Amino acid sequence: MKLYWKQAVSTVMIASSVVLAVSPAFADAAVPVPTVVASPTYSITDMTQAQVKNVLLEKTAGGWRIGSVIKLSNSSGAIVRIPDFELRAKAADGTSYTLQPSAANAKSISPQSNVELSYMTEIDAKNEISLTDLIWVDVNMNVYPKQETVLADAGIGSIVWKGSDAVIDDASLLSWGQSFTLPEITSSLTYSAVSLSTQFTEQKPTYVVQLKVNNSSSFTETVPDFTLSGKASGQSFVGKRVEQKPISVNPGERQYLYYTISTDAGIKPEAFYVLTPESFLKQGQTTPQSYYTGRIGFHLPTEDANIVSLPAYQMGTPITIDAVSQAVNPKLAVSLVRADWYENEGQSYKTVVANLKYMNNSDSPLPIPALGTELVNSSGTAYTGNVLPSTIKEVLPGMGVSVAYAFTMPISEEAESFNFKLQEPQGESGFKASIAQLNVAVQKTVPNDTELNLYPYNVKLNSWALSMVISQNASTKDYNYTYKLKTLMDINTTDNVVTEESNPKLLIELDNPAGERIAFKTLLLSGPDRIMSGNQNIYFTNGSSDQMESPLKLKIYETITTPIGEARRLLSSLTQ
Repeated sequence: MKLYWKQAVSTVMIASSVVLAVSPAFADAAVPVPTVVASPTYSITDMTQAQVKNVLLEKTAGGWRIGSVIKLSNSSGAIVRIPDFELRAKAADGTSYTLQPSAANAKSISPQSNVELSYMTEIDAKNEISLTDLIWVDVNMNVYPKQETVLADAGIGSIVWKGSDAVIDDASLLSWGQSFTLPEITSSLTYSAVSLSTQFTEQKPTYVVQLKVNNSSSFTETVPDFTLSGKASGQSFVGKRVEQKPISVNPGERQYLYYTISTDAGIKPEAFYVLTPESFLKQGQTTPQSYYTGRIGFHLPTEDANIVSLPAYQMGTPITIDAVSQAVNPKLAVSLVRADWYENEGQSYKTVVANLKYMNNSDSPLPIPALGTELVNSSGTAYTGNVLPSTIKEVLPGMGVSVAYAFTMPISEEAESFNFKLQEPQGESGFKASIAQLNVAVQKTVPNDTELNLYPYNVKLNSWALSMVISQNASTKDYNYTYKLKTLMDINTTDNVVTEESNPKLLIELDNPAGERIAFKTLLLSGPDRIMSGNQNIYFTNGSSDQMESPLKLKIYETITTPIGEARRLLSSLTQ
């Protein structure tokens, strides 16, 4: 079967998002780093030693491509030139293949340092090849017949990488979240997988893997160039790191790396492989050939990882933001103050509205963070929150701001608790990384006759009376009936926050004995036209009837304007 590398794009335009599995990005799981056995060192000369970094054996249209990168060290105190030797790959049947040096290879090695040398050959052969050894040979052409001396012989059977056909057996794969280092790379950096999500570009999934990198050394290190691939259905889908600029990790610091891996529609990775890019430049050419090799892979999260074990969140308590994230100013306290179910009248979906509160503890205005949100149920289905439009862009000193998010869900969604995720946008990549997670219970409102709670307001209905206004058509002499509601209300704010004028609002409906709406009135709670405490006369002028109807039912709703229409929550139901 002919297999192909699939190259993922790092810019992902998201149409929708589904959580495949997740482990909290801000959790520090103490998983030991597996022991990595370094490749043996082989003396080539008195001053140079060699190590095999990797070996490639890859099928091509015409046969095979064999490549290798070796690390050559200079243990002396002076510059030495690269020794003259041939590098040969030996097959199981005894055949030797001579690899050519890259035109970009170094010519010398500085004192007490090392260089990486690239070699490659292409073979026009259709038979299967199995490589066993890599041999350094000194060839003396000054004698006849030429004299060959084996300088070193390295067994390579266990490290040969077969390109897109390469498979790491399950027993050798690391567990999800298990720490690892990059083989044959001198570095103190350790890595572990912490989060996996699926995002869609049209109908094709893109898997976003979040790695945590830790620097346990006493000096700053730059993250080496490596990527991840997804292995699925005999195919390899090579990903890209989202961050294109070099990433430096200071001593004792941790950072996150993000990799996007796009697959074909309906294909889910079975494992992720850690790949190192290599290149080879043929003599006389200007464009190098690129390829990948690998040795390490890790499993996907288990299904149980969908259910994140978090304590029940108490509304209004401060949210701990991932220390790595810089999305929220440290002087801004973040909390979730409400999460309620809303209905969408006449529609086949319903809405959850969640209110985030930002409290400014500094002495200067601070911008409102541009955060994303998700609600994830226990089966892993994720619903993306749409931030409601607002003209408020900053939080004043000593004040708070309420930011509302609307989550559209099918009527069939029956979950009572969700994993609420705060997310930080990652540049122009189109995806967001979790910076906090909460176990949130979404509230179902129980109507109350007198106390109406809609954040950040409390409305106390002290008394009410509904009366009919009768008018007569001068021409037809017919009577028309409209209605007036007289109320005594106390309206108070329950929190020191600024809210958008258009959200929330009160909607008062009048229903006849048949349950039909005959009139309604929308009332603002903020702005110059807002309803005030005290006696109110509310006229229902948008509905009239040619007959007297009684008794009428008075329904009071909180309404929120979302991107897909009005969502409402019944606060009180009163009968005349």
